[in-house]
Order: sequence, then C-alpha cells, then structure tokens
Amino acid sequence: MHLTPLTDEDFQTAISAEKKPVIVEFYVKWSGSCIIADSILQKIVPKYNALVKFYRINTQENAEAAKKYGVYKIPAILIFHNGQLIDSFTGTFHGSIIEQKIQNLL
Repeated sequence: MHLTPLTDEDFQTAISAEKKPVIVEFYVKWSGSCIIADSILQKIVPKYNALVKFYRINTQENAEAAKKYGVYKIPAILIFHNGQLIDSFTGTFHGSIIEQKIQNLL
C-alpha cells in the first residue's frame, strides 16, 4: 500500500470526488521530517485503506495546492471530508496521533 501521488491539476478533483475521508501529506523529497512522516503514514495506510483515501503531494513541484490551503511548513497533513478541509497539522508526529484523528472521523 502507498499514498497516491497528486498534482496541482488533479488535486481538487480527487479531494472532491472521494466519498471516504481523505488524508493528504504535503511534502518535499529532501526533508528528513517528511521522510519520517511518510514512513509513519506507510505503516498506517494498510490498516485504514478501506476506510480512508491517502494521497501525497510534492509542494516543491506543485505549489498551488499548498498555497490554496496555507501550507507553509512541511510535512503537513490535511484531512478532508466531502471535499471540505476539516483538520490539519504540521511537523513531525507520532502514528497514534493520525490514527486518533482517523478514528474521530469514523
């Protein structure tokens, strides 16, 4: 399992079309914190993949989505439901935090 990559061009369509809650990781390839966040998410995806859609977007290559949602610090995790932003946090995090946020959605 993995996080599906998004671009600025398909970001809004993917978020709006999904019926399940959506978690998007905003990242850059060179950031150690982003690499850690990605490894944490990779462990969570198999457990919740049937209930939540997981995406990631490289903010260095796709700055418009980051700008639209005020992402200025990475890693950033944004949580959407029914196309609406409902939660977000930035920086490094423990896997239990994201799991608790997922449980609160379900």
